[in-house]
Amino acid sequence: MIATEDPKLAAQAIQALEIATRDDPDNSMAWYQLAIAYGRRGDIGLAALASAERFLLTGKLDDAFQQAQRAEQLLPVGSPGALRAADVRELSLRLWRDRN
Repeated sequence: MIATEDPKLAAQAIQALEIATRDDPDNSMAWYQLAIAYGRRGDIGLAALASAERFLLTGKLDDAFQQAQRAEQLLPVGSPGALRAADVRELSLRLWRDRN
């Protein structure tokens, strides 16, 4: 659905990818595809959060931190996405400190 680049399929792709990431949260490719789908829908806050999740899984902690920060700024304060973004930001920072 994502590969077709058909914006009409974005909602269907998001639904499928949200299920995929819920069932297998360690699937970095699903997070990548979800970020693309959110971006195509114009939901940049959730796209940044999905990117942060992907970068966290792949060990790109600087990128995870930056995308989580971006998501926090774009998502409504106190929303589930903003809260998760704060968690990812803190976890990426903690892991970065442990690594260095």
